[in-house]
Order: sequence, then C-alpha cells, then structure tokens
Amino acid sequence: MDLASNEILADLSGWQRMLDRHGELFTELAPGSRIGLLAREATGFAPGRQPVGWRDARFGDDGTLLLVWQAADGRMLARMERVAGFADAHADFLLLADAASLAEAHAALDDDALGRLKRRIRRGDIMLCTFRTRAQLADSGYEDFLDSLGLAFMGACR
Repeated sequence: MDLASNEILADLSGWQRMLDRHGELFTELAPGSRIGLLAREATGFAPGRQPVGWRDARFGDDGTLLLVWQAADGRMLARMERVAGFADAHADFLLLADAASLAEAHAALDDDALGRLKRRIRRGDIMLCTFRTRAQLADSGYEDFLDSLGLAFMGACR
C-alpha cells in the first residue's frame, strides 16, 4: 500500500517506536533539541544543492506538515507541526526527504529505518539543512546521532 508523504509523516506511533528503539543515540541531546523531517516535494525544492536563500523560503498559504523529533525528559519524542517555511521549524537541522525515501524509511520503522535514512542521505535523496553551527550541534550533543547517519563532520578536533 502506497502512503502519501503526509500520512507517512503523521504516523507518530510508528516514528515514536523507532525513536524509542534507538534511544541510546539521543541520550546526549540537550533538552529542546529538535530534528525535523520534511517531505522535499512540499517545499518546492528540486533534488541537489540547497538554493540560495533557502532559510527564508515559504511553503504557501497552508504551509506543510513537519515531523519533529524533540528531546524532552531524557528521550526523543515524535510530534507533528504545520510550518509555513523553514524558519518556522525552529529545528537544529532538517532532513528533506523525497517521497521514495520517506516510504522506504516508513516501511522499515520496526526494523532498520535509520539505516535506510542513512543510505538515502549518502545517495543524495535526502538533503540535510542545518540551522546551527558545528560547534552548536556538538554542544547540543548531536555527535552520536550524526555519526550513526554517517555524517561524522566534526572530526577529532572541534
């Protein structure tokens, strides 16, 4: 059964199970840390490099759905929000996923969803848009999570 991107993002119980299963990746995150997962098609952006001015882009009158993973009470919690643009996400970083990537990760929520996301990031099917500097991400405790996605950009020196 094919699900639309909004239905996939709105499966909060499925995403929460995945977050709870990988809880060790999020234990170092500062309370309030936020990761957003967004359907790239809803943003109007084509695959590839981030366009100039992407942070100020708006998504239309109705906005779009954003799946937020937020650190609270020692764990990561899944929640839905409607955002009118990237700045409204108030996230540390966003994962902009194409429909096929969302469907693949959703199908593997009870198995290897993070592994599927990792492969899709490496292939360029999922764009990573950061709102924080490397130092801010490190200070917020993202190193283990980003390493798990194969995004070990901090290196040995910070």
